[in-house]
Amino acid sequence: MIKVTDISKTYGLNHALGDVSFSVEKGEIVGLVGRNGAGKSTTMNIISGYISSDSGSVEINGFDIMKDPVKAKENLGYMPEFPPLYPDMSVEKYLRFVCELMRVPKAEIAAQIEEVMKEIGLTAVRRRLIGNLSKGYKQRVGIAKALCGKPENIILDEPTSGLDPKQIVEIRKVIRGLKKEHAVIISSHILKELADICTRFVVIDGGEVVANGTLDELVRMTKGGDVLQVAYKGDPVDPKVFLQIGGIKEVKHRSVIDGEQRYEMREESGADAREAVSRAISEAGGIVITMKHQERSIEDAFLELTDGSGRKEEKA
Repeated sequence: MIKVTDISKTYGLNHALGDVSFSVEKGEIVGLVGRNGAGKSTTMNIISGYISSDSGSVEINGFDIMKDPVKAKENLGYMPEFPPLYPDMSVEKYLRFVCELMRVPKAEIAAQIEEVMKEIGLTAVRRRLIGNLSKGYKQRVGIAKALCGKPENIILDEPTSGLDPKQIVEIRKVIRGLKKEHAVIISSHILKELADICTRFVVIDGGEVVANGTLDELVRMTKGGDVLQVAYKGDPVDPKVFLQIGGIKEVKHRSVIDGEQRYEMREESGADAREAVSRAISEAGGIVITMKHQERSIEDAFLELTDGSGRKEEKA
């Protein structure tokens, strides 16, 4: 279990983190997400013990990362965004080196290396030099390094950074398999990329936790509702007319293309105002050309959660 309690960090005049708190249990893959510069890497570095927080605490299986770092790190595997790999070492020799650093008993090292390589899909390249591997395989080696010593808690910082689509799919599969035996934190600024991996998300913006929940819960925290895209022939209709329709809470006149009026309307969650909107257009002398629902995207929720408005309102 990883337990983060009220950690804060300041670099000179830069307030990087403020009272960040969350926890991760075994069997969970928690996505730590936020825009670039939101505080994700600082949070990861504090959890892993690379830097200290100004206040607050981090416990790994009950051991404080600052007060009892050796015991805490025995229960923690960490893969930074750019794993410290040795290009002139083979995959197998590198993992042996890491196991020795993790103080794995000599009699268990060979079996553990075999187990890790099989789990991560490295057996076929065990004797290849790391420097000759593809980016995707290098990322696999980084994940394998985090698993050496059999820590119960794993931290992966941007593990799919720089990978091509095929490699991303492969790494996702590897990460998904870690859930069985580990508590996993995975960092990214792309919520959609983690949507089918993570069981829960912690959203950081401006050094603060602005949301903590499942993907469905994050969407419900935001404005919610689908977007209704409407195109019709005729004169423009005053948005106030559509706002009088039950279920419509926001209307934007987007454009006029080839004589077609283009409107975008946001509906309340669970609402379906298509019939009423069509009727209003007809009563105004228009003819509906197209009308379709566009489901609220993951990116919509993410952008709304990280636009800073919630914090400004709280501090006002």
